Amino acid sequence: MAIIECPECRKEVSNKAEACPNCGFGVAKYIERQNTISQIQDEAEREAYLYVKQKRKEKEEREEREKKAKEDFKNDVYYQAIDKYKSDSSAEVEEAEQLFLSISGWKDSDIFLIKCQERIKELRQQEVIKEEIAKKKNRRITVFAVAAFVLAGIVIGWYSYYRVIVVPQGIYDSAVHNIEAGNYEEAIRQLQTIPEHKGASEKIAESRYLEAKRLADNQKYKKALKILELLEGNKDADALKDKCQDAIKYGLALSKFDVKKYEEAVDLLKNNEFDNNAQKLKECYKELACQELSEGEYDNAIKHFELAEYQGEEYQEAYYQKGIEAYEILNYNAAIQCFNRVLNYKDSQEVLLKAETALNQQYDIHATDRELLYGCWYKSLEDGGRVISIDTSEQSRKIWTGWDYNYTVEYVKKNLQWFEERSHGEQDSIVNNGDGTYSMLSLDDSGDKYKLITFKISGDGLEVISVFYDTWKDSVGVYKKVG
Repeated sequence: MAIIECPECRKEVSNKAEACPNCGFGVAKYIERQNTISQIQDEAEREAYLYVKQKRKEKEEREEREKKAKEDFKNDVYYQAIDKYKSDSSAEVEEAEQLFLSISGWKDSDIFLIKCQERIKELRQQEVIKEEIAKKKNRRITVFAVAAFVLAGIVIGWYSYYRVIVVPQGIYDSAVHNIEAGNYEEAIRQLQTIPEHKGASEKIAESRYLEAKRLADNQKYKKALKILELLEGNKDADALKDKCQDAIKYGLALSKFDVKKYEEAVDLLKNNEFDNNAQKLKECYKELACQELSEGEYDNAIKHFELAEYQGEEYQEAYYQKGIEAYEILNYNAAIQCFNRVLNYKDSQEVLLKAETALNQQYDIHATDRELLYGCWYKSLEDGGRVISIDTSEQSRKIWTGWDYNYTVEYVKKNLQWFEERSHGEQDSIVNNGDGTYSMLSLDDSGDKYKLITFKISGDGLEVISVFYDTWKDSVGVYKKVG
């Protein structure tokens, strides 16, 4: 046992006392209430901590998945470049160089870029030597010294012309023929052996684009994208790249749709210009809406039905259930709006009429009841000691309740004026339920109304029939008016 200060009269009183011996204030109930408030605050802090912790974990997992996908793509390019680097063809090594350049900074790609340049130079020299050796085998040497000297000069001049002009042009013409025949890889290989030839780089870009387009036409979108990555700044290539990416997203969306992950499918289909995408997006919206309807998420279901341009039975059911829900929590205006949208569905017209009737009578307080209700009512300390102060004037239909305290009749009379002043500051309203009872309504965070308490005039007393919170269950019962 401890001695504390009475919250009402500030005099010393035992913390085990039911009521203050000086003023009648309910000490035990006051201490119990303070302990409950402390427990609620502790629980709210713990739940907030767990919520923030969960959100942080989800963010970290998402970032880790994105990082892994990028690493996998770079690894694919890296190992493809390694394979081409090992080739004895300068054209293959040039392709490896382009691949290493596209993932610059990844692993030892920058080192391999330097190695590629050295190897390309070495291989080209070897190829020239081999070509010259082959030609020398067919060369006839004159036995006449003077003729040989003259002929040598002619041959050397012709060879230079042949090697610098004739051979590159022949290779270029052959590459153009391969492009026209659809042999794009061979054309690229040929053109890469004559990098100095006018038009070679443009033809390489053209060949790569046409090869990527052929792959895309055959639905090999990922392979097409790898080629298109080498064509930066090309409008046609950028457009084809967007098409391939949309196609890949579309295919992934179909797989999500098949396992009923409609939200993920919608995210993939939004802003997607792939063929048949618009129709599939509507199907996703419809299935997502049906899913939300089954879960009681009526507003979301309606929104997604409308995006699907669907107004069938499920759409009407969503509006109907939303109307029923609004009607049950006394939000008659919202209920009327919903039922007007589906007048011919189920018993919508019948419930609409009830909602309109309830809305008209909701704020009608009978004159006799108005006079009886107004004032301050109490339950004795033995019956729970609750106090209710009611204002039923036209300007203010409100109620104040002293749920959490034990009051004696003397305490109520002494503070009647304070209770009446307090009642004018509340925002909750009294409504007529249409069955001889009245309720005090309150708003929740979403703006919906619910019945805080329900009561009626019972003889010369006021009877509280039901309460919203279980913790207020002791408040049910008959109250007497303070004289």
